[in-house]
Amino acid sequence: MTSVRSVGMFVDIDNNSVDIDSQGDRAVACVVMVDHVDGVVATWRNTYPDWDLSGMELLGRVARIERLLDVRRLDVLRPHGLTTGDVDVLASLWRHQGGQRPRDLRRTMMIGSGTLTPRLDRLGSAGWLERRPDPEDRRGCVLVLTDAGRQQVPQLVEQLLAVENQALTALPRAAVERLVRDLGRLLSTLDDVASQGSARIGV
Repeated sequence: MTSVRSVGMFVDIDNNSVDIDSQGDRAVACVVMVDHVDGVVATWRNTYPDWDLSGMELLGRVARIERLLDVRRLDVLRPHGLTTGDVDVLASLWRHQGGQRPRDLRRTMMIGSGTLTPRLDRLGSAGWLERRPDPEDRRGCVLVLTDAGRQQVPQLVEQLLAVENQALTALPRAAVERLVRDLGRLLSTLDDVASQGSARIGV
């Protein structure tokens, strides 16, 4: 049975919140879903009420959404023996038809050689990519997709897009477009800062 607790103009219905907005003689109820992050934020806010928890409220949700979507993505990728990190590599190589050097992949994916090298070895053994001599560096190599890899990568990306777009159906189209713009501005700012830091240390 659903329990209702009224606090002034705020009603708690089980784990959801209903904000009552009175307009003349009628009341408009707007259901606000309470998620995992709300509980985390509430705990910190109760202990440290002077803290600005905006970062936790926003970026905590972004991180949790990503983890939840990864579970669904892996359902698509598991039959192919792939992970989401593998697809990041393969999709990057698909976009760069002339191939990429390992150092370029490490920079764009922000991972170290200890993580990337075993992944490249595994993808190479599975027939997704191959290493070719680097014409500008005899000690290096250029990574390119095999013919089979180039054909299959778009199919994988299309299936992953279906998973992501299905999740977005929970939001109105206008809200999705607004999120794309706002998160794009935030990402651009962070990318600029990261690029400046890399330039300073010679990465």
